[in-house]
Amino acid sequence: MQICLLVAHTDKQLTSTMWLWYRYESIIATLCENLDTLDEPEAKASMIWIIGEYAERIDNADELLEQFLETFPEETSLVSLAHIFLFQQTVLYFTSC
Repeated sequence: MQICLLVAHTDKQLTSTMWLWYRYESIIATLCENLDTLDEPEAKASMIWIIGEYAERIDNADELLEQFLETFPEETSLVSLAHIFLFQQTVLYFTSC
């Protein structure tokens, strides 16, 4: 899923991530619906970052987090670090609600 990498990479260069959300909202929704098709570590890590960054706008971010928890022990270090970032972002979001 190269679009995951593109979206995450593009966002790092922006000062406002909200612009990115509105521009790619439909793509991000489609990616969230197809997480089980991600097989490349970079794509998984990018998607994990996207979910963490936009948890307040993704209705089922907590459910998506649970999907990633299932594979945490088998993942590469890149994906494991992205998991940790997602957990941190999600905890911050849900504790601030």
